Amino acid sequence: MSSLQPARISKYTITFTFVLYLWFGNRDVIAQWPNLVLQLNLISFPLEIVAKLDPELYKSGRCFLGTSSSSSNSTAQLSALSKPVAKFKKPVMSSGGKVMAVAASVSAVKPPTARHDPMMEGSLVMLRPSKTHQAKWNTGKRPLVDVVVDPLLCAHLREHQRQGVKYLYECVMGMKDYNGQGAILADEMGLGKTLQSIALLWTLLKQNPYHGNQPVVKRALIVCPTTLINNWRHEFKKWLGDERIRVFVVDSKANLSNFLHGRIYSVMIIGYEKLRNVQESLKDAQFDIVIWLGFNFILFTSVLNVKMPLFY
Repeated sequence: MSSLQPARISKYTITFTFVLYLWFGNRDVIAQWPNLVLQLNLISFPLEIVAKLDPELYKSGRCFLGTSSSSSNSTAQLSALSKPVAKFKKPVMSSGGKVMAVAASVSAVKPPTARHDPMMEGSLVMLRPSKTHQAKWNTGKRPLVDVVVDPLLCAHLREHQRQGVKYLYECVMGMKDYNGQGAILADEMGLGKTLQSIALLWTLLKQNPYHGNQPVVKRALIVCPTTLINNWRHEFKKWLGDERIRVFVVDSKANLSNFLHGRIYSVMIIGYEKLRNVQESLKDAQFDIVIWLGFNFILFTSVLNVKMPLFY
């Protein structure tokens, strides 16, 4: 045994030494641990005890962050590891004799990013608000950002439907020159009024032309004949799927409190007669847009002028 050289310090050395220290709790016993190890046939060469580890340092694992190349500087490295790490500071740069934070300078010039790429081929970009609209509705001086229809829906829109979505958006957002109160979409059956309505509603539920503001619409109400309720529910599932939007259908089994007091649903679909029966329960509900379905036409209220209750 005398001809063997002490092994260099390693994380295995530190670990086994500390385990023995916790086990025996006696420095004299630890001094004899190479013989104990040999008797237990756990190791065939002696190891050198360099330093005593603090229990908290061992539990945190910081003593294993690095190893030394020689046993002479192991103690210094362990001591350095036990020191608290300084908090991260943002890098700074000097410009014209002034110290300026790099992160702050970068974020200051970074333009707002649209939810969907407005430069992508086939994208449908909505009209930006005019200065008059900004003066009235952008009191927080938020920067403008493009509102782009989700490519998932845009890929299925025909040209007349694209024009319809743009027209509806400008009307309900109050961007027309006249003082309108919404819009009416009238067309023959089978020309895609439902898809246009869903494209508009999904856009308003997710985006706002004023960057940093909440989406234009948080909750929407769709009122239609009872015979069309399931049709609209299936249309939402067809174009958006259950994973993107949850639709609450008011039928005989529906519990209105699930919609009024929950955050799962953003769209309610209800029949005309049912709405008359539950209007008292909905008097305190807040809807940002109401869509009324008639025979070959759809009426959209302005998102700026929705009033409750709906019946007077």
